[in-house]
Amino acid sequence: MATEAEIMKCLMILSRSFPGWNRDMSEEDRRETFRVYVCFLEDLPVKALEAATLQCAADSRFFPVVSELRERVLALTSPRYPTALSAWVQVTQGDKTCRLANEVFAAFKLDRYDLSQMDHHMSSVTRTQFIKEYTRRVAQELAEYRLLPEVRALKASFQPPAQLPAAQAVLDDDRP
Repeated sequence: MATEAEIMKCLMILSRSFPGWNRDMSEEDRRETFRVYVCFLEDLPVKALEAATLQCAADSRFFPVVSELRERVLALTSPRYPTALSAWVQVTQGDKTCRLANEVFAAFKLDRYDLSQMDHHMSSVTRTQFIKEYTRRVAQELAEYRLLPEVRALKASFQPPAQLPAAQAVLDDDRP
């Protein structure tokens, strides 16, 4: 993960690449702005941040906002998943390399033998359902990956009630 010094080095590169971006800022505002950048970038791998910094300097017209730097870094570091159709082929051939594809396939409670016994229509329906669910799960995992660590921790700590109070009242109601 990037240290404050490494992030400041990246910000200095950007500052020199976009002369005048902070012309109307006081020194205190500039320091505070850099503190905000450090806060939002410190969870990112330094090599990817350096690469994103150089790319922003090379092709952005304006000083990048935090979200632009984060997006560029996350695009470099996000997990790679096979396409849904490739994942389908892998699991139906018994390939166990794609964890997510195998989890989705296991949820269908089928094995390769079951698939071989299905008629063409049913296997097409199963494949379509697999592709839809796999695509949804990939999007869900990528969205989770993009969360700030603090948000991810808060989300993980939140446990919804087992039964919503209004629903429990309806269940407890003994009226006929």
